[in-house]
Amino acid sequence: MNKNFAEMVSSLDIEELIKVKRDLDNGGGSVARIVNEKLKERARREDSFCCVCSSRIDPFSVSKFTLTFGPDDMNKSASFCAMDCMEHFIKNLKEFWVEENQTFIKRKKSEN
Repeated sequence: MNKNFAEMVSSLDIEELIKVKRDLDNGGGSVARIVNEKLKERARREDSFCCVCSSRIDPFSVSKFTLTFGPDDMNKSASFCAMDCMEHFIKNLKEFWVEENQTFIKRKKSEN
């Protein structure tokens, strides 16, 4: 680890090294946050399960599918082990949205 870490530090330019040094002198909050975010990202990528059938998904599989949806500030993602699970999810999502839109339309009509 020391050799890899030393190589990483040596690849930083002087401005980045100064920023890291200042952060470490002040408790290392920014460095800790960056490391924690990277660890969470890796854990999510490596420990994913199909949201339809709950089977474990190999992060290096070519038949893995992930949908990202929602507004930009609150993106959600759903991972699938195969195409049929993704199709099942989308079909149910379409039915959900149709029901929600009908409820909204009925509510609007009753208000008028």
